[in-house]
Amino acid sequence: MHNDFNSQLLAELAAAQAAGEPVVLAVIVKARGSVPRHVGAKMLVYENGRISGSIGGGEMEARVVQEAVVSLSDNQPRIVPYTFIDPERGDPGVCGGEIEVYIEPYLPPAAVFIVGCGHVGQAVADLAHWLGY
Repeated sequence: MHNDFNSQLLAELAAAQAAGEPVVLAVIVKARGSVPRHVGAKMLVYENGRISGSIGGGEMEARVVQEAVVSLSDNQPRIVPYTFIDPERGDPGVCGGEIEVYIEPYLPPAAVFIVGCGHVGQAVADLAHWLGY
């Protein structure tokens, strides 16, 4: 069942990439103490805040969603720690554990549009091809 869910989530990630839709993969990479989900739990976060999957729910998951949306603007992966005893952040401290979440943005690939078909346009096309466009 766990592998089926991972396969489904990764297929959804691939579909978002194929459609050119920005999406973030969030994965618990470290867990200590009592936590709602464990290492390997995954969640996709879309640009509009919609999620697929879960890494634990509640206030902590809402904070991960916020951080994931920010990662789309700077296109930088990050590892972010979260503690389940943080009353100042609205966490009642039910679990008491700590996790680290790897957040990786997947943005649509950049595109190069060339207007013109003269020698300059051809040179730009050659350079763009060389750079992987």
